[in-house]
Amino acid sequence: MNDKGVNGDAYAGDGYYSMIIPDVNEPGEYDVEVKYSWPNYGTSISDLTKINFELFPSIITDPLTLEDINLNQNTSIAIIESYLDDQEYFINSEDIKWAVSSDAMEFDIKINPVNPIQDGRASKFEASINTTQYGKANISFSLDSVYKNQKYVVYSNSIVIATIPEPIIEKVIVKEEPKNQINTIPKIKLMNSLI
Repeated sequence: MNDKGVNGDAYAGDGYYSMIIPDVNEPGEYDVEVKYSWPNYGTSISDLTKINFELFPSIITDPLTLEDINLNQNTSIAIIESYLDDQEYFINSEDIKWAVSSDAMEFDIKINPVNPIQDGRASKFEASINTTQYGKANISFSLDSVYKNQKYVVYSNSIVIATIPEPIIEKVIVKEEPKNQINTIPKIKLMNSLI
């Protein structure tokens, strides 16, 4: 453990000592021995404790249509799958939330189950979008749920979508000839001749 602002410690010298716990591949209860020592004083303290690791459900976003999305049309943009370990995990569509960052694009996303079971839960969902505006957006999906009586949120990979390009409107000036053109006769010089 350290208070130097490295290896898991957020802020140096704040009085909070931190460490990084190695990745755990299997859920379960693990024995952990923590030893504190002060070599300059020849003193140490150790403690044996237990840490419990649990696997929680996760979601993965598989992109479908990300570019050239037409306006005023439902377009499937992703398949969202829910897993617990490597197995399908069935959740309610309301547990999937989405957040967006966009300059001006406004839209609605619908999350529909692909493989529902009798109670309506599914492990695979289709995300579709409908927009009336041109632009780009970064969308991230999250699983916001309760598992083993614990509320948790886990995020999937984000996707970037873009509509068809906005048409460029240019002003065109058409020069027209007058409709009723008058033919003019060249001026004739009249000369009077007296004899």
